[in-house]
Amino acid sequence: VRAAAVTALAKFGALCPELQPSIEVLLGRCLLDTDDEVRDRATYYLAVLKTGSTQFTSAYILNGLQVSVVGLERALQQYVRDPSAH
Repeated sequence: VRAAAVTALAKFGALCPELQPSIEVLLGRCLLDTDDEVRDRATYYLAVLKTGSTQFTSAYILNGLQVSVVGLERALQQYVRDPSAH
């Protein structure tokens, strides 16, 4: 639940530039969380927000990563079978 809250905070920061400084403070505090997923997301979103680039925030926060789950699963299975092939 906390990791999802971090994502929601980042989206608020991306959509409301006037809130971004406060959002960055909150995300900075999330870096001290006990859950590694929360810390990882906070680190990622904080780095994207701090670029100040609307192109980055749009691509990496608002639109998310466009990944084919089937393709990712296939590549992972192939890697597990033969990691030296990559």
